[in-house]
Amino acid sequence: MARTQWTAAERLVAEQAVALHREVLAAMQAAPWGQGLAVTEAAVMQGGQEFLRNLLQQTLSAQPGAQQGGSAPNRVTAAKRRVSRPTRPRR
Repeated sequence: MARTQWTAAERLVAEQAVALHREVLAAMQAAPWGQGLAVTEAAVMQGGQEFLRNLLQQTLSAQPGAQQGGSAPNRVTAAKRRVSRPTRPRR
C-alpha cells in the first residue's frame, strides 16, 4: 500500500515509529565506550514499551466495543491437564 493511501491513524503510527528509531540512534551514538549495546537495548525497551502502549490505546479507542467489560460471549473452558509420570529407574 502506498503511503498516500494511509489513514491518519496509520500515518501517526509511522511517525511514532520513526521518532522511536531516531531516539534509539541518538542513545546509541551518545553511549559511553563499551556500553553501546546496553544503552541501545535499554532505549529500545523503554521506547518500545511506550510505543506499544500508545499503539494499543489508539487501537482500542478506535473500536468502542473493545473496552466493554462483561463475560465472554461463548463459554470458555480450560484444557485438561496432562499428568506426567515419573521416569522409571534404569535397570
